[in-house]
Amino acid sequence: MKKIFAAIVALLLVTNISVWAIRPATAIPVDLQCGIINPTPNQGGPQRTPAPEVYQDGYNMYVPESLIGDTLQLVDEDSNVVYSIVITDEEVNLPTTLTGTYELQIIHDNLCFYGDIEL
Repeated sequence: MKKIFAAIVALLLVTNISVWAIRPATAIPVDLQCGIINPTPNQGGPQRTPAPEVYQDGYNMYVPESLIGDTLQLVDEDSNVVYSIVITDEEVNLPTTLTGTYELQIIHDNLCFYGDIEL
């Protein structure tokens, strides 16, 4: 019985459980990939981590509660970080002064979730 309980707890820890704030029906999902930042030696092979579900509605981004405290940044085509903020809420408002295509990056521990967005 203890093994089953431990297995359930472990499964819950690695499963992407999200509690969503209210987001508009017009919000579209952002296709995110996952990369490792500064891999440590002897860490083993790459781990498959599911990307979080992030949505965009114009200049508003909607992220799961599990990303609060992580860093969100926008990178331009020249690899310059043009905007960076620590996520403090499930809704992140991006500056309306930015226009064009940017790489959205969310830094979570030693992982970087990234994907393109249009503003």
